[in-house]
Amino acid sequence: MKSKLAQVHFNDKGTPVADHFDDVYFSNDSGIDETQHVFIDGNDLKSRWENWHLATFVIAETGFGTGLNFLVAMREFNAFRQANPQHVLTHLYFVSTEKFPLPQQDLKRALAAFPALQNEANALAARYPIGLEGCHRIQFDAFSCTLDLWVGDVHELLPQWHTPKDGLIDAWFLDGFAPSKNPDMWTDALFSQMARLSK
Repeated sequence: MKSKLAQVHFNDKGTPVADHFDDVYFSNDSGIDETQHVFIDGNDLKSRWENWHLATFVIAETGFGTGLNFLVAMREFNAFRQANPQHVLTHLYFVSTEKFPLPQQDLKRALAAFPALQNEANALAARYPIGLEGCHRIQFDAFSCTLDLWVGDVHELLPQWHTPKDGLIDAWFLDGFAPSKNPDMWTDALFSQMARLSK
């Protein structure tokens, strides 16, 4: 089934704003710095990757949006792989949900604000799926990364995710707009599903 696409406008800073939630997709000041501080450093990813003993690492996210968090994570993982070519950790899986995917032209416009991510953004734009509900698996072999983009309602999607007994997800990015703007993304039912899926 075709999903309902996000309706956005760009504010005077050039930042995309979701009309439905009246909230920005990323910081007006520096979206990359925000992602780095909240999600990369907040999950202590660099240190965890250095001390990881498995071949894969799985990040899950509760709101894909522009894909900025994914692109920063992919860039950081690629840098880790370049610095540690013999490390046992060789592949990043990034699993994200999005109820209202951005139209491709809005995604490209939003990510054009980040020249430092041009290679990653171009790779995403070239593979960005049409807005159909379900899971879209996209391989980024040059970055040792796989994106599973699940289009639909997170409350319906997460219960569909199967997990081994010891869990599936190694780190979570909670990014479904502010709780005051989008309370459905910050519920006990959602957190229970996250607990079920977590290692």
